[in-house]
Amino acid sequence: MLRQFAAIVLLTASLGRLPAVEPSPLASPTSDVMLGLKVAAALQAHAALKDLTLTIDVVRGVAVIGGEVQDDDLIAVVRAVAVKVPGLTDAKVTCWVPGGNDPFFDRVREKLDGKPSPKVEPPAAPRVVLAPVVDRRAETHVTAHRPANTPADAEAAAEALRAGDSRFARLTLAFDAGVVVVSGHAASHADAMALLLHLRKVPGVTRVRRGSITAPD
Repeated sequence: MLRQFAAIVLLTASLGRLPAVEPSPLASPTSDVMLGLKVAAALQAHAALKDLTLTIDVVRGVAVIGGEVQDDDLIAVVRAVAVKVPGLTDAKVTCWVPGGNDPFFDRVREKLDGKPSPKVEPPAAPRVVLAPVVDRRAETHVTAHRPANTPADAEAAAEALRAGDSRFARLTLAFDAGVVVVSGHAASHADAMALLLHLRKVPGVTRVRRGSITAPD
C-alpha cells in the first residue's frame, strides 16, 4: 500500500513539470491587417518616404511593398524602415523607378492612346524577383486614388493587360466603380501577384483586390 501511494506522488510531481503547450505560430488574418497598418504608419512617418504612393500586402507576418520611387536608394530605405516594425518577420520590396521599360504598361498605353508605344531596350536584369505567396482570404492593400478615366476605358485597359499575357489566361476580372477583383486559376501564386501589381498601374483603377485564386504551388 505504501509503495502504491509513493508511485502516485511521483507521477503527480512529474506531470506538474511538463512544459506548457505553445500556441500556434501561424499569424491570423487580423494580425496581418494590423501589421499592414503599422507598416503604412512607419513609412508615412519617414521624411524621405512620406510623399510616396506605395502598396502594402502582409501575409503571415511577411510584408510585400510596391510602388514608384524616385531612385534605387529609396528601395533600400523602404525595406530598412519596414523590417523594424515589431511583429513583422520579413519585408519584400518590389518598388520600381519610373521611366523603365514595362511591357504591361506599354500595352495599356497603346489601348488608351490607340497607337503603339516607342520601343525601349529592356534592362540587363530585373531588380526584383517576386517570391511566391500563399493563398488567403484576408489581406491589406494601401493604395492612392489615381486620376479617373471613364469606367469603360479602365475596364478595357485592364482586360487588355490580362489578355496580353498567357500566364493570366485562366484568371478573371470583376469591376465595380474603379475596384478590380481578380479570381480564377494561375500556374503559380507569383503569376497571380504579377497581375495584381500591374493592374494597379492602370489609369482609372483605384484599388485591386484578390478574390478566390487557386494555384498548384
